[in-house]
Amino acid sequence: LIIIGTINIFSKNYSVAFTLIGIGAFFWAIDDYNINFWDLWPVVLIIIGISFILKQGLLNPEKKKVDGRSIDVIDEIAIFSGNKRVVRSSAFNGGKITTIMGGNEIDFRECELAKGASVVDITCIMGGVEIIVPENWNVIVQLSPILGGIDDNRNSIVQPDEEKTLILKR
Repeated sequence: LIIIGTINIFSKNYSVAFTLIGIGAFFWAIDDYNINFWDLWPVVLIIIGISFILKQGLLNPEKKKVDGRSIDVIDEIAIFSGNKRVVRSSAFNGGKITTIMGGNEIDFRECELAKGASVVDITCIMGGVEIIVPENWNVIVQLSPILGGIDDNRNSIVQPDEEKTLILKR
C-alpha cells in the first residue's frame, strides 16, 4: 500500500496517495511495534472526522459549492462508500473522481460543457465509476482498466457534437 501510494504522488493524485500511505503505515506500525489496535482507535476516529471536514470544504473556502455539489468542477472521493451526484452546470470544466473499494455515480445529463475539452481524471481501485452523459456528447476514453472494465452504453444512432467533448483519463 505504501508503494502504491508513493506511485500516486508522482501522478499528482494526492488524496489517494496519502490515504494508501496512511493505511499502509498504520498496518506496518501495528505489525512492527506490536501496537494493539484498540490503543489507537481514538486516533482513527479523529482522522476520520478530519477527513469529513476536509471533504465538505469547510477548510477550503475557495471551493464554490451549491447543495454539496461543485459548480463547474467536480472532486468526488469514495473510499469504502458510494456517491451519487447530479452535476448541474452551465460551463462544466472537468475535475477528479477517486474511488477505492467503493462506487461513484455521476450524472451529467443536466449539464453543459465549457468551451474546449473538459477533462475528468479518474482513479478507481477495486471499485466502480458510472458516468452518465447526454447522447450528443463526444466522449474520449483514455483509461487503462486493471481488475475492472470500461463499457460504453450510449446509442450509436445519435451523431456526437464535436464541440462538446468530455475526456476521461487517468
